[in-house]
Amino acid sequence: MSDSETYVTPKVAQPYWAKHAYEVLVETAGRYNAVITYSELAEEVQRRSALHTRSAMRNWIGGLLADLVKVNHLRGEPPLTSLVVHKQDGQVGDGYDEVCASMARHRSTTSSSGKPTRPPRASSATGAGEPTSLLMRSRP
Repeated sequence: MSDSETYVTPKVAQPYWAKHAYEVLVETAGRYNAVITYSELAEEVQRRSALHTRSAMRNWIGGLLADLVKVNHLRGEPPLTSLVVHKQDGQVGDGYDEVCASMARHRSTTSSSGKPTRPPRASSATGAGEPTSLLMRSRP
């Protein structure tokens, strides 16, 4: 570990990882036919943030992607998490079904003008409040 790297719990790092994950997925979306694997995304957000964890990726990557789906929805963007795939088969994970269900639930709570009919829920993974606040934080 270099002096610029810090090991933390996923709960502490997730708000910072969310900002970097969003950036990585926007970059991925900008390349024709590009996808990124779960492990590549996990490695890249840790590298960019200099916040690392010893926790297994499978224990935190789903919560990170769930927060990004909320941000995408609030910004009227497509779910960038559709670009994250398994390296073995190039398919989205089982959690992507929840993304689709979540989008359907959000559509049913949106008026014809596109405005939410009730306020967005707090981010359950971090307790940080509105998901967009996840992308506004700077590293401690």
